[in-house]
Amino acid sequence: MREAIEMCLKRTFGEKFQSQKFAIRSSATGEDTKQMSAAGQMDTFLGISGLKEILQAIKKCWASQFGYISIQYKRRYGQYLNSPMAVVIQEMVACDVAGVLFTCDPLTGNPTIMTITANYGLGETVVSGSEEPDTIQFQRDHEGHLSVKSTSIGAKNRKVIIKDGEGMVLEEVCEDEKTNCCLTDEMIMRLGQLGIEVEKCYRSHRDIEWGFWNNILYVFQSRPVTSGTNETVFEIDHEFDCPLRTENDFFSVANVGEVMPGAMSPLGIDYLFRFISI
Repeated sequence: MREAIEMCLKRTFGEKFQSQKFAIRSSATGEDTKQMSAAGQMDTFLGISGLKEILQAIKKCWASQFGYISIQYKRRYGQYLNSPMAVVIQEMVACDVAGVLFTCDPLTGNPTIMTITANYGLGETVVSGSEEPDTIQFQRDHEGHLSVKSTSIGAKNRKVIIKDGEGMVLEEVCEDEKTNCCLTDEMIMRLGQLGIEVEKCYRSHRDIEWGFWNNILYVFQSRPVTSGTNETVFEIDHEFDCPLRTENDFFSVANVGEVMPGAMSPLGIDYLFRFISI
C-alpha cells in the first residue's frame, strides 16, 4: 500500500509532495447523508507532511471508525459497524478566513434563511465549536435573490493557522480583528451565490465547508443538511388546523405518558371510560 500511495501522490503533486501539508479525512459508507451526517465521528488529521506521517495518519483515520463514539453512533442509526471506508488525502489551504455555510436554516429547515459562520484562519475553530464565530444570515426570496438579514460579530478570541516548520498553530486574534466581521461584503455575497449554485447542483439543501485564501474561494466539502426534512416552524404552528374527520375524533396536546406513565388498573380504566367514550 505504501508504494501505491506514494505513486499517487507523486503523480498528482510531483516530488514536492514531501514538503506540502495535507488533510487526512474519512469518506465512509453512510457518512454525510440526509439521515446521518456522522460529523466528527471519525478522526481528521490536519497539517500532515511527509510520506511517513501521511501513512500513519491514514491508519489512524481508518482505525477511528472503531472508536467507542463512532461505534455507538453507528448502533444508534442502525449502520454496519465494519462499514466500507475510504480515506481522502487533501492538499491543505492556508486559509485567511474559513467556515461553514448552510443553505437552509439548520434548526428548522426553513429554505428562505441561509446562514454563514466564519472565523479567521482555518475552519477548525468553527467546525469544532471551540470559538464563537461571526454569524451572517441571508434572507432569500422565491426567485433566489439574497439580502443580508443580520450580522452577529462573535468573540473570535483565537484562530488556527499554518506556519512553515511548525504546522498548525493556535494564535490569539488581535483586538481590531475581534471587533470587525472577518468577511467583507463582497465575500459574503460570493458565499451566498456559491450556496445557491451548489444547492442547484445537488438538488438539496447543503452544509458546505469553505475557505478564502488570497481572495480565492475554496470549497472543501458539501454534505446534505440532516435537519432539512424536519417539520418547519410553520408546520408545527398549524399542525392542528385541519378539520376533524368524524364527530368521534378529537385532538389533544395532553402529555398522557407523563400523567399516566404506568399500566392502568381495571378500576382506573372503568372510571376513565365513564367520562370518555372510546
